[in-house]
Amino acid sequence: MKKVLLILGGVVALGILSCGGFLFFAASKNADIIGDFSKLIATGNPDQFLGECTPTLAKQLERPLVGKWMSAINTNLGTFKDTDLNGFDYNTSWNNGVQRTESSGVANYEKGTARMDVVYVDGKIDGFEFDSQQMPTDWFLRLDDTSFYQEQAKAFLQRMVDGEADALYAEMHPALKEVKSLEAFESDIAAMQQWGGAVKEIHIVGDAFDDVEKGQVLRVEAEIRGEKATLPASVKFEFTGLAAPILGYGINNPSANEAP
Repeated sequence: MKKVLLILGGVVALGILSCGGFLFFAASKNADIIGDFSKLIATGNPDQFLGECTPTLAKQLERPLVGKWMSAINTNLGTFKDTDLNGFDYNTSWNNGVQRTESSGVANYEKGTARMDVVYVDGKIDGFEFDSQQMPTDWFLRLDDTSFYQEQAKAFLQRMVDGEADALYAEMHPALKEVKSLEAFESDIAAMQQWGGAVKEIHIVGDAFDDVEKGQVLRVEAEIRGEKATLPASVKFEFTGLAAPILGYGINNPSANEAP
């Protein structure tokens, strides 16, 4: 009986050592992940950041906003120092040969701390959250360069001109679909073609930010220059997080001075 107890004691002790070893391993891996993510933000390079994301996540993020977010973190928190080994959470799993790693913890910066949750799929960032009291809620106020959204607006109008109703509507933000049916969208395209005739050029006139309670809204103004007439047009972007979906558009008939 004494021998059995000794063996059981050895098993328990071995279990404790193994558990402690795993905790140390998990804490170390978690520190590496949180540290690498923090260092990636510190580069201030949105192209590098997006390059480390899965294609699925990268499609949901927009370069100008990622750059603005990275800059705000570096300005308000300062230099990344190290990670806190306490209060971490680390989990990794495999499914059909795909590795998924979830990591959360606290990063220490020169001017404060930040709580991060990062998800990696096969070594690429597939999701993340960043929370810090040192980050102002109004970190996004204005973009210095809006050329990205001018190009997006022009591409949107060009696809309308090309009659890509079904494909374009399928990509629309759900909020826009709630107020604009596919039939109404097709009707807008038909009216535009009737009013302006064959389109020669889409010209961006300029843009301006509107102040609204929900967040920043950018309105890009354009001209659809057709054989029959030049149609004033606008495309509205609403900034939510690290993306700005199109949530509205307008095309005017200059002769009737009304939108379709």
